[in-house]
Amino acid sequence: MNKGIYIGIDPGVSTGVCVYDAQTRLITRLQTLSFWPLIDFIATWHKQEGERLTVIVEDPNLNPAMHWNQKKDVKGFNAATKVAQNVGMNKKEAELIIEFLKRNKINCKAIKPTARKVKEDYFKQLSGYGRQTNQHERDAAMLVIGY
Repeated sequence: MNKGIYIGIDPGVSTGVCVYDAQTRLITRLQTLSFWPLIDFIATWHKQEGERLTVIVEDPNLNPAMHWNQKKDVKGFNAATKVAQNVGMNKKEAELIIEFLKRNKINCKAIKPTARKVKEDYFKQLSGYGRQTNQHERDAAMLVIGY
């Protein structure tokens, strides 16, 4: 098991970011960033930690495509279209983040998303992190806790 620094990333309009120190087993940073500040954030950590840094990205491109049958559910078409647009944006953001990591030779791993969500009270108990969090931040942390 590597005792380095891990950054978990849950891409999206509001990207959850977690920095986890595997040696101390502590979350040292948990926040939400937009795309360009995230890229700067990763670059700064890579400069500071070098080979000790591993970035784990939740990659929706690893999920199969969603299929929609408009004839079966016409009422839900607008809602499904909005969901599809959001998923498409998340897929592209994950793709760009992973491309940035590879181009800069930053250790990275893409993880398939899960539908499992962790509520804040259980997250505090599991992680020992006492501050308020949002779902994006908790999702990012769940990618790296335990490394």
